[in-house]
Amino acid sequence: MYAKKLLSGRGKKLIFVDDFYTDIDLENMLYAFIIRSPFPFGKFISVQFPQNVKIPDDCAIFTYKDIPAKKTVSTLGLEIPLFCDGTIRYKGEPLGILVGRDKEFLEDILDKLEIKIDFEDLNQKINEFKVKNLNQTFLFEKKYSDDFAGFSDFKIDSQKKSSFDEESSRVLAKRIVRVGSAEENPVEFNEIFTNSPHVVKNTWSTCIRSDAVCEPDGAVCYEKNGSLHVFAPSQWLTHLRTAVSEATGIEPEKIVVSRTKFSVQNTNALWHNGIVSAQTAIACLKTGCPVKLVLSRKEQQEFIENTARVTIKHSTAVSNEGEILAMNISISLDAGYFNPFAQEIIDRLVIASCGVYQCKNVRIVARAFSSQNPPASVNISSFDAPAFFAIENQMQKIAEIEEFVSPLDLRLKNLFDESASKEERFFPFKFELGRSNIVLSKVCELSDFYRKYVAHRINKNRLPLLSEISPFAPPLRGIGLSCAFEGGGFFGTDFLGKNVSLETTLREDGKLEIHSLPPSDTIWNVWIKTIQEVLGLERSSIVLNSNFPLEDAPEEPETIRANIGISTYLLRKCCEAIKRHKNGELPYTVEKSISAAKMRQWNKKTFSGTPFNSTAFAAITVEIEIDPCTYKTKILDIYVVADAGKILNVIQASSSLKLAIQQCLANLVEGETVPADKIKVALIQSDDEPKMVAHLIESILPAAYSSALSQALGKTVESIPLKNDTIYNLCATI
Repeated sequence: MYAKKLLSGRGKKLIFVDDFYTDIDLENMLYAFIIRSPFPFGKFISVQFPQNVKIPDDCAIFTYKDIPAKKTVSTLGLEIPLFCDGTIRYKGEPLGILVGRDKEFLEDILDKLEIKIDFEDLNQKINEFKVKNLNQTFLFEKKYSDDFAGFSDFKIDSQKKSSFDEESSRVLAKRIVRVGSAEENPVEFNEIFTNSPHVVKNTWSTCIRSDAVCEPDGAVCYEKNGSLHVFAPSQWLTHLRTAVSEATGIEPEKIVVSRTKFSVQNTNALWHNGIVSAQTAIACLKTGCPVKLVLSRKEQQEFIENTARVTIKHSTAVSNEGEILAMNISISLDAGYFNPFAQEIIDRLVIASCGVYQCKNVRIVARAFSSQNPPASVNISSFDAPAFFAIENQMQKIAEIEEFVSPLDLRLKNLFDESASKEERFFPFKFELGRSNIVLSKVCELSDFYRKYVAHRINKNRLPLLSEISPFAPPLRGIGLSCAFEGGGFFGTDFLGKNVSLETTLREDGKLEIHSLPPSDTIWNVWIKTIQEVLGLERSSIVLNSNFPLEDAPEEPETIRANIGISTYLLRKCCEAIKRHKNGELPYTVEKSISAAKMRQWNKKTFSGTPFNSTAFAAITVEIEIDPCTYKTKILDIYVVADAGKILNVIQASSSLKLAIQQCLANLVEGETVPADKIKVALIQSDDEPKMVAHLIESILPAAYSSALSQALGKTVESIPLKNDTIYNLCATI
């Protein structure tokens, strides 16, 4: 019954299915598992079934030798192998695909396959690894491994390192920005730090995993009537179709893609599904049967939700009056062995590295390094969160200088002035931050930040020794302040240059038809309210048309069009044009795109100008309490104030912010959710286009939380997420 429901859409080349691909069960279907390398190096020779196990006739293994056409997938100019073609690049790299009808048998045999690997460099690298017994067998050339001639069953596990060797790693992407004396006179720039009355130096590190409790990545493929059908939770349909077509040699016109439900939105989810779909399609063609490939939860965490570690070094020169005189910033990103989005991630981190603050003299050096780890991922909705974590903690450290300005006054004094002329602006980036000063002042007023900050600061100077703490000791308290912007529609991405547009048609029956990929429920509700506001149409008169001929299918990922700022901006322009033509002939079609003039506000060549189509702004305060006996942290209150433009549904906007806060609280400490007694949200209304503010929580909450912890403990918390024993170890040094 379910298969019939899905097959009813055949004939179309792009179908949207409101179901999960994992629920699809087809007749004669085989299951598939990826065979992965347990080593980050070596030369892959072959993989085969164990000799002493009876293998069903329907089981098979396919490797790069079985790929009928192109053996790599092109992603943003990077050729990514479908399967390892010899040299193993990172631990977990796909060596092949295992298929069969008995799922339980496949899961059991997957760990017993005989993998032949030539460890050419084993003697040089063995010191970094440890040997453990394992059922799986690895065969190797004896001349390269005399020390292990007696072992037949073993595995080599990489010992995790806290950092990677930047000197020996390849640079995948880099960006250098110099402003003021950093560009004109480097010697003078260095002298600013030598002569300044205050210089604050810190290193900040983040690797917050946004685990999604959702369907893992995968695909279902089958052949019917000369066409290859693919069901997958793809967010980049053009990439998927191209990957499958090039790997199988099947013309794109004969590939029918059904986009199923998806929820994970990060950089790996964009391109990885095209790889998985191509691997599944190859197994389907080789066996002649429908094939389903579903990543395990462990694979999902290691290869899709594999959060990139970002390390940012800040050195800030400050005057006695609290003016920031110079910033020297170094950004390092562990991007994994390769990363198709490395340059965009680095660019976004650079743009956000100074936060919302103006500085006359800035030097930013950012690099994404290659390592023997799987490709790292970044949450698309919070590309720049690590940069805000670093700069906001840095501002809090500056405010802690004795007899200095408060954290609020320090921020207001150095806040970016968007009204300043080009001649008066020193920084190469221009942001539309709206009522940022009002937002900051309001959140501090609501939370009584200034009084609490001073009180907790005084108490910090009287922290008890660990040996003196008793069950009757008062809790340790601290409060942190943080703010950030959320850029909507990054002009620096290559995708916006491909004419992202929105088409609407006022039909003869009076209904307004929107020709678009299916939006989220939140965006759809915003669209309806926008249409009702401009055209006065009833909800029943608004329809969605998601039918796209193959030649007109969007080339960019859905995440580009899904940006609420861009989509609502284009929809309003369409509605206003239709309103002017309301009494004219019908049907009347209007297509609007981001104007060339608006795009030119960002200069890719000089890396300067206005980088975003729109920006939202939010500020937060977090007050925490630490039990001196259990070392458990509790959040007493969280206050958030956001400038989100025109808010069409205040309740929904507030709820989305509170939900984002709860989700973020689950990621601050590994394996725990930090409890919060009180969460208050305030929204500032304006006539600007609606903006997405829920994603701002990932940029502001971690910094405010760590700043509050630092004040309570009297020790700087430099890294997020925390481990279970982090607070105990910090308390032990009090």
